[in-house]
Amino acid sequence: MGFAAVQSSPIADGDVYGSVAVFTKRNSDNKQLRRIQNNNSARDNHVRFTGTKCEADINECASSPCTNGANCTDRVNAYICHCVAGFTGSRCETNINECNPNPCQSGGTCTDQINGFKCHCQPVFTGSTCQTNIDECHSNSCQNGATCQDQINGYKCRCQAGFTGSKCETDIKECASNPCQHGGKCVDQVNGYKCVCSAGFTGTKCEADINECASSPCTNGASCTDRVNGFTCHCVAGFTGSKCETNINECNPNPCQSGGTCTDQINGFKCHCQKGFTGSKCQTNINEYIKECSSNPCQHGGKCVDQVNGYKCVCSAGFTGTKCEADINECASSPCTNGASCTDRVNVYICHCVAGFTGSKCETNINECNPNPCQSGGTCTDQINGFKCYCQQGFTGLTCQTNINECHSNPCQNGATCQDQINGYKCRCQAGFTGSKCETDIKECSSNPCQHGGTCVDQVNGYKCVCSAGFTGTKCEADINECASSPCTNGASCTDRVNGFTCHCVAGFTGSRCKTNINECHSKPCQNGATCQDQINGYKCRCQAGFTGSKCETDIKECASNPCQHGGKCVDQVNGYKCVCSAGFTGTKCEADINECALSPCTNGASCTDRVNGFTCHCVAGFTGSKCETNINECNPNPCQSGGTCTDQINGFKCHCQKGFTGSTCQTNINECHSNPCQNGATCQDQINGYKCRCQAGFTGSKCETDIKECSSNPCQHGGTCVDQQGFTGLTCQTNINECHYKPCQNGATCQDQINGYKCRCQAGFTGSKCETDIKECASNPCQHGGTCVDQVNGYKCVCSAGFTGTKCEADINECALNPCTNGASCTDRVNGFTCHCVAGFTGSRCKTNINECHSKPCQNGATCQDQINGYKCRCQAGFTGSKCETDIKECASNPCQHGGTCVDQVNGYKCVCSAGFTGTKCEADINECASSPCTNGASCTDRVNGFTCHCVAGFTGSGCKTNINECNPNPCQSGGTCTDQINGFKCHCQKGFTGSKCQTNINECHSKPCQNGATCQDQINGYKCRCQAGFTGRKCETDIKECASNPCQHGGTCVDQVNGYKCVCSAGFTGTKCEADINECALNPCTNGASCTDRVNGFTCHCVAGFTGSRCKTNINECNPNPCQSGGTCTDQINGFKCHCQKGFTGSTCQTNINECHYKPCQNGATCQDQINGYKCRCQAGFTGSKCETDIKECASNPCQHGGKCVDQVNGHKCVCSAGFTGTMCEADINECASSPCTNGASCTDRVNGFTCHCVAGFTGSKCETNINECNPNPCQSGGTCTDQINGFKCHCQKGFTGSTCQTNINECHSNPCQNGATCQDQINGYKCRCQTGFTGSKCEININECASNPCKNGGSCSDQVNRLKCLCPTSFNGTYCEVDSRACKPDACLNGGYCDNDGNGYICQCAPDFTGNRCEHKLPSTTPANDTLPSFVTSTQNLNSSPYISNQSLRTTLPSTTAIKTDFVTTPPSASSSTSTRRTLGTSMTDSIRRSSEGTVSKISFSDRTTPVVTPFSTLLNNISSTAMFSSPKVHFNTAAKTESQTSVSSSSSHPSVPSTMHNASSTKPGRLEITSSTSFTQSSTLDIPVMETIHVTLAMDVAVSDVDRMTLQRAILQLLTVNCTMGNHDAFKVGMSLKKGTDGAGKEVTIVILEVTTSVADKVSVNEVKDVLQNAPADALPYVVHKGHVIEAAAQKA
Repeated sequence: MGFAAVQSSPIADGDVYGSVAVFTKRNSDNKQLRRIQNNNSARDNHVRFTGTKCEADINECASSPCTNGANCTDRVNAYICHCVAGFTGSRCETNINECNPNPCQSGGTCTDQINGFKCHCQPVFTGSTCQTNIDECHSNSCQNGATCQDQINGYKCRCQAGFTGSKCETDIKECASNPCQHGGKCVDQVNGYKCVCSAGFTGTKCEADINECASSPCTNGASCTDRVNGFTCHCVAGFTGSKCETNINECNPNPCQSGGTCTDQINGFKCHCQKGFTGSKCQTNINEYIKECSSNPCQHGGKCVDQVNGYKCVCSAGFTGTKCEADINECASSPCTNGASCTDRVNVYICHCVAGFTGSKCETNINECNPNPCQSGGTCTDQINGFKCYCQQGFTGLTCQTNINECHSNPCQNGATCQDQINGYKCRCQAGFTGSKCETDIKECSSNPCQHGGTCVDQVNGYKCVCSAGFTGTKCEADINECASSPCTNGASCTDRVNGFTCHCVAGFTGSRCKTNINECHSKPCQNGATCQDQINGYKCRCQAGFTGSKCETDIKECASNPCQHGGKCVDQVNGYKCVCSAGFTGTKCEADINECALSPCTNGASCTDRVNGFTCHCVAGFTGSKCETNINECNPNPCQSGGTCTDQINGFKCHCQKGFTGSTCQTNINECHSNPCQNGATCQDQINGYKCRCQAGFTGSKCETDIKECSSNPCQHGGTCVDQQGFTGLTCQTNINECHYKPCQNGATCQDQINGYKCRCQAGFTGSKCETDIKECASNPCQHGGTCVDQVNGYKCVCSAGFTGTKCEADINECALNPCTNGASCTDRVNGFTCHCVAGFTGSRCKTNINECHSKPCQNGATCQDQINGYKCRCQAGFTGSKCETDIKECASNPCQHGGTCVDQVNGYKCVCSAGFTGTKCEADINECASSPCTNGASCTDRVNGFTCHCVAGFTGSGCKTNINECNPNPCQSGGTCTDQINGFKCHCQKGFTGSKCQTNINECHSKPCQNGATCQDQINGYKCRCQAGFTGRKCETDIKECASNPCQHGGTCVDQVNGYKCVCSAGFTGTKCEADINECALNPCTNGASCTDRVNGFTCHCVAGFTGSRCKTNINECNPNPCQSGGTCTDQINGFKCHCQKGFTGSTCQTNINECHYKPCQNGATCQDQINGYKCRCQAGFTGSKCETDIKECASNPCQHGGKCVDQVNGHKCVCSAGFTGTMCEADINECASSPCTNGASCTDRVNGFTCHCVAGFTGSKCETNINECNPNPCQSGGTCTDQINGFKCHCQKGFTGSTCQTNINECHSNPCQNGATCQDQINGYKCRCQTGFTGSKCEININECASNPCKNGGSCSDQVNRLKCLCPTSFNGTYCEVDSRACKPDACLNGGYCDNDGNGYICQCAPDFTGNRCEHKLPSTTPANDTLPSFVTSTQNLNSSPYISNQSLRTTLPSTTAIKTDFVTTPPSASSSTSTRRTLGTSMTDSIRRSSEGTVSKISFSDRTTPVVTPFSTLLNNISSTAMFSSPKVHFNTAAKTESQTSVSSSSSHPSVPSTMHNASSTKPGRLEITSSTSFTQSSTLDIPVMETIHVTLAMDVAVSDVDRMTLQRAILQLLTVNCTMGNHDAFKVGMSLKKGTDGAGKEVTIVILEVTTSVADKVSVNEVKDVLQNAPADALPYVVHKGHVIEAAAQKA
C-alpha cells in the first residue's frame, strides 16, 4: 500500500539500540536496510546470524509476525510485512479506514469494508460514491410537450405556453379572465383564445367599436357620428333623411309672394317674381315704393312699406327688427325634446338628438332592439339609448354572448376536469374515479390482481399488493432477486435462488461471498531479493534496484541507453554503470568538456578558446605560435625599399632609409629640386640624394651661381681692351643693366635691380643672396614620436610613425575612435593599433568571429548543435533532454503502463511488460477471455482480469455453466412427494391427500363441510372424520337415531316407521330405499367449458380448467387485461392464455423480439444487411442498388456518355462508344477538326461536332472562305455615289456636297465658321446660310448695324456705335447714358432722396441711398431690408444704421485720370506654380494688376492707374480674405442660394496668409458668415428719358463682427470693382452698388453686422440678373490679394484654396 514495515528482531536486555520500526518507500527498501545495518555494525554478529559459523541468517518470519494475510519477507535481523490491500501497520494489523476522509458525496453515509467502502446514499442520489443525482425526469412525467428540469429529489416541468400545473397537465383557461369586451364570446384555445364579437365590435378582444362611418354612408356633405352597430348622419342645412339623401324642398309651402314662382335650391329657394314685383320673396312692389324704400333698407328679404318720413319693414319668416336685421331664434321656445340641443336656422331650427333619440324634435326613442342584438336566443327590451337582453338559461352578458361557466364552482371532485356545456357541465374524471361528479373511487382490487398469494389494498386509481415472502412487484409477480444487493464481493457473479443466492468467485478469490483474496505470493515467486506484492489473481514483484522482469529475474543493462557521452565507454554494474571517458572529457557520464584554458596557456595577451582535449590561442597583433609565444618578425621579408634597413617592432617595423630616400618603407625618392637650389634661371634635375643644375648661358657652378667672366680669355684682339660690363651698358653707358632681367632670385623671391647688382627679397622660408637656400625648418627636429620631418618652403611636414598624427606627430592616433571592435567588444587604444576585448562568445582581432561553441560537439546522443552567441543550443533526438541532450527521457516516469504493467525504459519510448490478463502498448486493454465463448447452455460471459465469469441461465451452474442444477437435491417435495428434476425447476408428484407445488398442502377434506347436523369435521390424511352431535350417528352424522332404531334410512333420510317396514323420507340430495344413494348433481353436466364436476350433497362443485372462473366456470378469464403484448402488439384473449398479434417486424409470445430480417441474408451481391423494425436495409456494394441490392446499377441510365455516345453498362462503371467527332472517357472531348487548318485566306477555324466552321476574314466567304465577297452588290454608296469593289470593302465616289465612306455625310459647309459676329450657321446641300445676331446683317453677318444712325446722344455728345447698342461720349459737364445729365457742379438739389453728390471739378454723380436709384436718385426702389425671419439663425435682433450712398463704375472712374480707362482683356496661359505668386500693392502707386480667373489658365488683366484706393476683386475672395483677419472670425463664407446647394456654392479661403500681420489672426472663431443671395426685379422709369427697365439684386450678408470694424466705403468699392471687371455690363454708367448696414446681436449678446447690398443695373444691354449672381457665387477664391480694414490697406497673400 505504498509502505512496507521493517521490524528488527529482539536483542539482549540493556542494549542501547532496542527495537527499530522503519517505514520507507518501497523503491528505497535496500537503502534503508543498509542504513539499519550500518548503524548496527558495532553489534555482535550472533544477534543477526546463527549457526556454528554464524553462516545462517535467522529467519525473523518464522514466527509469522505479519497478520491479516500479509506476506513476510525475511531480512538480515529484520523482516518486512507486505500487507494485503486494505491493511497497514508494521504487522499489517490495522484495517485501513477507506471512509476517512468520507468519499461519499451528497450527504451519503460511508461503511468501511476490507480494502474498500460502501456508500449508503440519500434517497435522491445513487452511484458508488452517491455522485449521481437520480434523474426524476427519466419517467417523462411532464405533459403537453413540457421540458422536464431535474432537481434534487424532484423535478420541475417548464410548460409550453398555454399550459400550467406541476406536470403541465392543465390547459390554461385564457377565457377565465373574460377578456372579450362588449359582450364578445370567448373561445378557449391552446395558449390563447379567440373572441367572437357582438355585432358592431371588432378587435382581438372586441375592444374596438366598428366605425360604421368609415364607409362614408352620409351623403350631401353630412357629418357622421358612429354608434354601436350603426351610425347617425348630421345633415347640412337643406338635407334630411337617415343618410341625408333627401334635399329639403324649401318651396313647400311656397314662400314666394305676389304670385312669384318658387325654385327649390340647396338649403334655400329662389323666387321668380311677377312683373312689377321684386325682393327675395317678391314681396316688394317696384312702382309703389320709391321713397324711403328706394334704398332697400329692409334686410333678409323683408318687405319695405313707405311711410311719411319713414318706412316699415314687413320681415320674411324667421327675421325681425326694424330692418329685419335680426334672425328670430326659433330655438328660444326649446322645441327639441329629450335633452336634444337646438341649432337656430332661418325660420327653422335643427335638433341635435342625444344618443338614443331621433325625429325632427328628437321625440322618437330609437328602438335599439331592432334588429335584435341579443344572442343565444335572448329576448331584447328597448331602453333609452340602449337595450337589455333577457338570456336563455346557461347564458349571460350584455347581449347573452357569454356561456355561463357552470364549472366555475368546481363541481367535479377528486381532481376531475370540468368541461363546461350549455346550462350544464361534464366531469372528466381522473384515473381511478367515476360518477357524474367523479365522486366514486373505483375498486381496482375487485379483479384480484395480486399474484402468489399477495394481499390487495385498494388505492386511488390503483392498488397495492402486499406480497408473500419471497415475491415482489406491482402484482407480486416477481421473485425477489437476492442478488440485487450485490452480496457477492470482489467481482463475483451472483445466481439468484429462492430466498437465497450462490456466489461464483472470479479468479483469485474464494469464500461463500468471495471475500477472501487468494495470496499468490505464498510460493515466493519473486527473485533477486524482490518484494512480492499480492494482487487480485496474481502478484507483482517490486524489484531491487538494478533488476527488472515480471519476477525480477533480469539484471537491467544500464549501459543499454548509451549513457556515456562523447565516446565514453560504459562498464555495466549492478544498479548502475561507470563511464571510462575519452580524452578531453570528464564527469559521471563524460558530459563535461575539460577546460584546457583554465591554466592560461596562451601568452603575450592572447585569448584562449577551449577545444575538445585542447585549446586554441587567439594572438594579439604581432604574435604567433600555438601559444602566441613568438613575436612575428615584420622585417622578414624586408619591407624597406631602396636599400633601407629594417628594425622589427611589436606588430610593426621601422625602416632606416639610405640618403636620398624617405617614407615608411623608403619608397619615396627625396626631390632635392624641391628647394629650387639652381640659380640664375638654371633648370634643376633631381637625382639620387642630390640634383644637377642645367645653367643658363653665361652662368656656371654647381648651382649656376657664377657669372662666367667672358673677358678672362682676352677676346679683344689687336690691343682692344675687354671691359666686362659692370652694371651699365649703352654707347655712353647710359643704360643701367637690369641685373634682374635674368631672374636671378629664386624660389619666388622679388628681384630689386641695383647698380651692377640686384637684391632678392625672399619669400618666407627661403634665405641667401638669391633666396636659393631653403631654410631647414626641420633642423630643430620638431617631429615627435619618431616622426620624419620633411622640410618644406617656410615650414615642414611631419611624416608620422604609424599610430601618431598631428602637425608635430604629437598625438597618438586613437584607433578605437572608428569603433573597429564589433559585436559589443570594448576597445583599448595602442600605438598604431588597438586591442579588442571581446564579449563572451566572440573572438578575433576585431571580435568579428562568433566562437562556435558547437565545435567541441557538446551535444550528446546524436543531438544537433545550433551555435548561439556565447553558447549553443542542442536540438535533441527524440527521447533525450537536458542542456546537452545528455539525459535519456524516462518515458516510464509517468507510469504509462496500466493495470500493474512493468515499464521498461527505452530510447524515445518504453515497453510495457503487462500483468496477466492485460495487453496493449500501455497494458490498457483487458484481454477478453470471453472471446472464446467459454460459457455454455446460453450463459452470458463477463470478462474479468485474467479470467472470466459465466452468468448461467437459471438451472445451470459450474465454471462454464455446463452442469444442470439438480433442483431435486435436496428433495424439495414434502409429505413424501416424489421429485422430478427439470431445467431450472422441478415437479413434485404428491401422495394422495396432498397438493401444492411442493406437496406442502394437506388437502382439507373438511373444506366441503361433509359432516351434517352440526357435527364437527376432523380432517385426516386423505379423508376426514365426523364427530356427531348427540342424537345423530353415521359417517357424516346424518342419521337421526331416535326415529328409526335400526337406522335404515341413510344419509339423513327420515325414517317413517311403517307397518312391516319403513319409509325413508330422504334428505335433499339423496335417494334410494334407505336413502343410501347420493343424487349425483353432476350427472346433468352443470359445469361448462371443460370444468370437472365434484358431486356434493345436494349440490356440486365445478373445478374450472385454467382460463375460466365462476360457479359453473362460465366466465373466460381475460388474460389480455392488462395487455401483455409488447411493441404495440394486439392481444386476443384465449382459453387460459392469450395470443399476441404482433406489429410487423416483431415476434415472440409477447412480441418482445424484434425479428431479425437479416437472418436469412436477403441482401444480394455482397451487400451488408442492417436490421430495422419490420424490415432491413441493405448497404450495397458499389455498382448495385435496390432494396436487396439485387439490381446492377445501370450506370448508363444517367446517360453519362456525352454528345450522343453509346453507353455500355459494366459492374460499377460503364464504357462509352463515342459518336463521330467525339472522344474521351465520357465522349466529353470534341475532336478538333481544325487541327488540319482547312480554312483559307487567313480565316480562323472554329471546331464543331464532327466538323468545323471557318470564320472568314472580312471580305471573304464560302465554307472554307475561298470566295471574295463583292461589297458593291448591292450598292452601299448613298446620295448617288459610285461604288468600286475592294478586298473586304469598297470605295464610294461621291457627288459634290457629300462625303463619308458611303457618301452618307452632307458636307457641313458651316465647319469653317463662315458666319461672322456670332451668327448661327445653317448647313445646306453644297452651301450654307447665316442667321445673324441682333445688330448684324450681310450674307456672312459681316456688317454691324449702326445704332448711332438716329443720333440718340444729346447735349452734343458723340455717338460710338457698338454691337447692338451704342455709347454716348459726352462733352465736359454732361454724363448719363445719353449725355442727358448736367454734371458740372453739385447743386444743393442735384441729388434727391438723400443721394450723395460727388463733384471732382469735371462734373458730379449722384451716389444714391439704398432705397433709391436714377441719375438724381429720383426713383424709389422696393425695400430690401430683410425680415428678422430671413436673417441667420444666430442673429436675434437688429438696429438700423445709416446707409452708404450708391456708387457706380462711373464714380470709380472719376477717381482716375480722365485719360485712363478700365479695360478687360483675356489671355490663355498654362497654369504653373508662378501663377500663384502673391501680388502686393501699396496705396498711392501706379500698378498693373493681374488677377487670375481660374486655375485652368484663364487670366483676367485689369490695367489702370490707382491714385487713392486699391482695386479689390472678387467679392467671395474679399470675404474669405477678410475672414482670416479681425473682420470675419470664421475661415469660411457659405454662399446659399435657392438655385444651388451649399456644397455647390461654398468657397473656402486658404487657412494661411503669410503676409497678413500676426496681430490680425487673433480674432476668436465662432460662427461662419452666411451669404444669402436673392434677386428681384424693380421697374424704374426715367423722368426725362425713356430708359429701359432697371434690375436690382438684393444681397444680405451676416458677419460675426462688430460694425465698427467694417470700412464701408472700401467694402462698397470692392464689390463694385468685382462686378465691373467680371460683368459684361460693368462699364455702363447705370451699373451701381448701394450698401446699408444693420447692427445686430446674437443669442449670446455678441455684436454682429448685417450688410445689405443693392446692385442695380440697366437691362438695356439685355444681360440677365443671373450673371450678377454667378459672379458673386463663382468668384475664384485666390483672385484678390487685398483686405481693407478701417480705411487702411493690409497686404495679404492670396493662397489658392
